[in-house]
Amino acid sequence: MAIEAVVETRDGVERILRAVRNEKESRKAIDNQSEEIPRSGFSLASKGKGIDPSNWGNVDIPEDELDVHTQQVMLDDALENGQEVTQRRTEEIDEQSAEPPYIDLHAEYQKVREQKKALREKMKASFQAVPVQTNGELPLRGISTTPMSRGLERAIGKVGQQARTHAARAEALKPVNQLPQDSVLGQFFARQSGGGGGSGPSDSDSSDEEEDLPRGPHFPPTSRQPPKISGPSVPATVAKAVTMRTIYRQPNPTEPSRYYGDENIDKYMQFVQDFEQYCKEAGIPEEDQVIKCGHFLGGKARSFYSTMVALNVNEWDLPNFLRELFNWCFPPDFRLKQRKRLENFRQGGMLVSEYAHKLDMLFRIVGASSKRQRIDKLWNGLRDRLSEVRVRAGPDPDLRQSRN
Repeated sequence: MAIEAVVETRDGVERILRAVRNEKESRKAIDNQSEEIPRSGFSLASKGKGIDPSNWGNVDIPEDELDVHTQQVMLDDALENGQEVTQRRTEEIDEQSAEPPYIDLHAEYQKVREQKKALREKMKASFQAVPVQTNGELPLRGISTTPMSRGLERAIGKVGQQARTHAARAEALKPVNQLPQDSVLGQFFARQSGGGGGSGPSDSDSSDEEEDLPRGPHFPPTSRQPPKISGPSVPATVAKAVTMRTIYRQPNPTEPSRYYGDENIDKYMQFVQDFEQYCKEAGIPEEDQVIKCGHFLGGKARSFYSTMVALNVNEWDLPNFLRELFNWCFPPDFRLKQRKRLENFRQGGMLVSEYAHKLDMLFRIVGASSKRQRIDKLWNGLRDRLSEVRVRAGPDPDLRQSRN
């Protein structure tokens, strides 16, 4: 209906435009005739030159459209129809540019979750429906029944034997496994593992002569018990009072010095003993001792902790950690180097007591030595200035001992 009204309005406007064009053409024709009109005594309206207000300037509008009220109704109708068309187009544009409807993501998530749960239940039911096969009912498809050749069997067995041999050889090459049980390190690691130490291969007189050797701060004490002091007995009440008076405040635990992985037995043993004492004084539980030990490591020792221990520290205990730390920091030929050092060790500028002490340390590191070997090494490693004393005492230490 609105479109038809617009079309009619457009046709009316076109008729008006045609009438205006015709009027212009007629005026041009009149001007060409050069008709002279007197300026006075005549009215332009009587000659048809005036503007007829009822005919919009004589544009030949049809009679049914000359009514002013009819024209107003047509104009209002055209404006109203145009506004409706404009409003309809605006609504269409607004609908196209409107935001998409709100989607409840929580509801969608719950829906997907229920679908997933249903699918899982369906898969579980399908697996339960499959009968379980025992070992005797397993299908043999894909397994070749062709017998293996003897050459292939020997090759497979040889590869497995080589792998076991390499593993055993690698384990034997570890520095800690090359230490004899009677050496100071062998006894130390035996105590760490709960073995209480052991006796390695040595001469018959080496075990009963250990007490004659000097004891240093880094060597395990002997098994001798201190002598009991006899005296008058103390009443229990007095002993209790004395005990109550002698209770002191527990000192703060002393932290051990940082160990950097040096190939030095003294530094390693000192660090181990200091750290064990620190754990005892601080009351650190066993499951936290390895982590705490990592705080006092640096250099090569710290790289071992970061590389081998930090990722699975809960699987390590302190004895195993100290054992593998020794394997990491010391070379596989450590004992061989110490033996060569012992063979070439001389007094030099040291005092005899200092020379004897360091010589004893080397013997304890190398292990498996008798008293005769120690005396010979001590006697032959003295300075040349003591040659006179050696000559007076006799060239053979055993002969000198027999003379004395």
